[in-house]
Amino acid sequence: MSKKLCPLHGIYSTAKCTQCLSISNRSYDKHSRNKSAKKVYDSTAWRKHIRPSVLVRDGFTCAMCLHLFKASELIVDHIVEIKDGGDKFNKENLQTLCVGCHNIKTSRERKKRGGWVKSPQPSPRTTEPQVISFYKPFSGGTLG
Repeated sequence: MSKKLCPLHGIYSTAKCTQCLSISNRSYDKHSRNKSAKKVYDSTAWRKHIRPSVLVRDGFTCAMCLHLFKASELIVDHIVEIKDGGDKFNKENLQTLCVGCHNIKTSRERKKRGGWVKSPQPSPRTTEPQVISFYKPFSGGTLG
C-alpha cells in the first residue's frame, strides 16, 4: 500500500493521519455517540478486562468476514446494541468485527430503528435518493 500525505498535518500514512483520526473520533464522541455508551467504552473494566478477553476468545477474527486482524483493527461490538436493551458487559452479547463489517452492521441496525444512515438510501416513498448534507441550508439574505 502506498502512503498518502495528509494536506492538513503533513503526515504520511496509508489511512487517515493520526491527528485527523483523533479529531474525527472526538467529533463523533461529542455529537453522535450515546453518552451512556461512551461511559462504558471509557471504563477501566471495558479497556483492561472485557475487550481484551473477547478479542482472545474470538481469536482476533471478524465474526462476519472471518478474516484475521490485529487487535487495533478490530471493534468489540454489542450484538444487541445498548440502545436496544443489550447487556453492556455480558460477553455473550459481544463479538469482534473489523471496521468494514461493523459499519455494515451498524448501518443496518440504524436503518431498522429508523435512524440516520451515512450512505444515501432510496426513500421508501420515492425512487429518488435522499441527499444527506452536513451544511445548514441557505435561508435567504445576501451572500456577500
